[in-house]
Amino acid sequence: MPFDNHWEPLLQPGKATDIFAAPLPAHFDVDASDYSCVNAWWLAEISRLIYREGVEEVPHLAGSSRRQILNSVQLEEVTFIHQPLAQCAIVTPLNAADPQFVVLVFRGTHNLLDWLTDLETAPVAWPPAPGLVHKGFRDAFASVADQIDRALAPFVCPTFFTGHSLGAALATLAASRRPARAVYTFGSPRVGDAQFLTTCGRTRFYRVVDSRDFVATMPPTVLGFAHLGELHYMTRDGRFLVSPTDQQTDAEPSLHSWRHPAHLLKPPEDLVDHSPINYVTRLRAALP
Repeated sequence: MPFDNHWEPLLQPGKATDIFAAPLPAHFDVDASDYSCVNAWWLAEISRLIYREGVEEVPHLAGSSRRQILNSVQLEEVTFIHQPLAQCAIVTPLNAADPQFVVLVFRGTHNLLDWLTDLETAPVAWPPAPGLVHKGFRDAFASVADQIDRALAPFVCPTFFTGHSLGAALATLAASRRPARAVYTFGSPRVGDAQFLTTCGRTRFYRVVDSRDFVATMPPTVLGFAHLGELHYMTRDGRFLVSPTDQQTDAEPSLHSWRHPAHLLKPPEDLVDHSPINYVTRLRAALP
């Protein structure tokens, strides 16, 4: 399966010019609470797009804005929430006549501050619910929680939470406080302990992992962290394994080509697999 092993799509995914590239697949399935490969692709692309800085952040923005790109596929960004520790957006259909739904999408690791947040791994309390969660994730989510509550309050249609990397962790915390029709995470780290996971039981979780994505292995289980949701594991040869065993995922072959002298300046394979474009590419290839 082709993959992009360059640094820019990994570190600056918002600069991509091929987000929602035509031809588009089927429309988003508003009624699907079970795993949908179509919905997974749409949400992966929205999770990639949220990395793109908007005019709120860069007044003299070059190229198409997030909102212009969403409008081109009949979606609309109705709210963008920006705090130093976390950023997220609310996306809805552009046309009121279309089936209505809401996507709450969180931005993933985007700058040095976010990297430091990721490293704050001490398990801390998650009030008012039971259990412990990653301190950095909790603090980041707390910075936007009240704004999210106010922004979502008017909507009565189905809601989907999503995000890539740090964004996936924040989407998980959001579902602990507010149930959604489904949560799709891409390259999610572990967020909390087993007791915390019980607080998310009202929502269907689908955890998509691209092959040897390193971020999906962190923080380590020795600290008490556990994964949440039905695992959809994407292999390098294009297969999707649902809830695979450790033996199946451990059997995934490593790529050695990056160790060749010609590839020394490119990211290692465990980071390549974390790149948002590689999630989108493999999800797109799986569509009927």
